[in-house]
Parts: sequence; structure tokens; C-alpha cells
Amino acid sequence: MLATIEILLPVFGLILAGFACRRGVLGPNSASELNRFVVWLGLPAMLFHTMAHATWQQL
Repeated sequence: MLATIEILLPVFGLILAGFACRRGVLGPNSASELNRFVVWLGLPAMLFHTMAHATWQQL
């Protein structure tokens, strides 16, 4: 149960941050900054983590 929460919490956190950006809660440039974070930091880190912990059979 805890492992599922650890996986889903960041996903729903980004969804909530995107919703807040759309509503204007975080400021006028927040959507572009959130996009920059996901593309330049979040996605490469996720891909590196996935590839680093994968077995040869999974690849």
C-alpha cells in the first residue's frame, strides 16, 4: 500500500500543480516553468531511474 502511494503521490502532485497553473493560483509564468521542469528535469530523471533499475530481460 505504501509503495503505491509513493508512486502515485508525485503524479497527482504534478496534476494538482498543473490545475493550479491553469487557474492562475501560481502566477502568470507558472505553466511555462512547470513545463520546463517536467521536460528538462523530471522526464530525464524518470528515464534514468527506470533504465538504471531495469534488468536485461525487461529491456
